[in-house]
Amino acid sequence: MRPNFNPNYYFDKNRHNQIGNIMKIITWNCGGNFRKKFRYIEKYNADILVIQECESIDKIQSANQTIVIKYNVEWINDGSQRTDKGLGIFLKKGVVFKKQNWETFGLNHYLAVKIENKFDLIGIWTENPGYIRDACVYLQMYEKLFTNKSENVLLCGDLNSFKKDKYTSKTKNIETYFKKLYEMNIHSCYHYTYDKELGDKEELKTFISPNGKRYHIDYIFTNMEYSGFFIDDFDNFKVSGKNISDHVPLGVNLDI
Repeated sequence: MRPNFNPNYYFDKNRHNQIGNIMKIITWNCGGNFRKKFRYIEKYNADILVIQECESIDKIQSANQTIVIKYNVEWINDGSQRTDKGLGIFLKKGVVFKKQNWETFGLNHYLAVKIENKFDLIGIWTENPGYIRDACVYLQMYEKLFTNKSENVLLCGDLNSFKKDKYTSKTKNIETYFKKLYEMNIHSCYHYTYDKELGDKEELKTFISPNGKRYHIDYIFTNMEYSGFFIDDFDNFKVSGKNISDHVPLGVNLDI
């Protein structure tokens, strides 16, 4: 049975001060045009937003001063001149952070930031053709760091993968990815919270395809303690009956 988590309770804007040192982190593939869609997740008052398919900082700064006032931004794209879609990490003013210049060797998109000198946050957005195969390669590159039990880490984003999807290989797939993380004592917050195994019936989906089928392909993984986790619902996350994106946000309250 799933725990009866109330997203509004766990993500109440005043909850920081009620229970101590809590950091709210949300990841969302916004489907582009984040400068206009920010208002739909602003209600969560997140300390950190990890946004996939996010336009460049310059585009955001010229169109949405609310974001500029509230957040510092780190952003990457695929190395091209494209400015409409990349991976952005938005850090509320006052959050102490340092961008980690970790080499990706051409893998897209991975962005690492040290938060409050307490943990490494890795934002992820996997794209065609590599998808989960590239995510497995990235994990192998930094395995020694993630295996170090003194290092706290949180990985989150759109992995574009579920069990038995068509973009996997025999050795690089979502199952081997989960297994490797588990060996490092890093767990999927969804599966840990709801006592699920990968491939179990996942009631809470994060992506809706053009044909209406829903899948769980966005994840948050961590080896740290957390006091709340949620996934928004497609039936609620709409405007005028239309989906705001083909993904919904998911978030976690970290105890730091």
